[in-house]
Amino acid sequence: MHSPWLIWGVALGLVNHFCFHKYEPSGVNVAFPLFGVQPIALLMFVERPFTFMGLAWSYAVFLGSLSFSIAAYRLSPFHPLAQYFGPAIGKVTKLWGFWKTSQGYKYIYHKKLHDT
Repeated sequence: MHSPWLIWGVALGLVNHFCFHKYEPSGVNVAFPLFGVQPIALLMFVERPFTFMGLAWSYAVFLGSLSFSIAAYRLSPFHPLAQYFGPAIGKVTKLWGFWKTSQGYKYIYHKKLHDT
């Protein structure tokens, strides 16, 4: 029922990850407009009815596949920093570092990781 739409949405997320990984934009003013326009263009390309629910699903599929591919790459052995020890959540998101910083002991945690 939704399979071509889902396949194109996942493909769009994977292509974005590859393009932004290879050609990093210099600022947010390039990435955010592209992220905003692409799911809308996906709905038009697949010729789905333009409804609020269809738009929400289009954004969810696109951003979900983009996030999943980024997380999978960062945890894979192909990442340049894969050989270094550290928590998996710290490899996937910067929220781990923010949490450690908010506790006030990030330097101690980093020293412990460095010693390991």
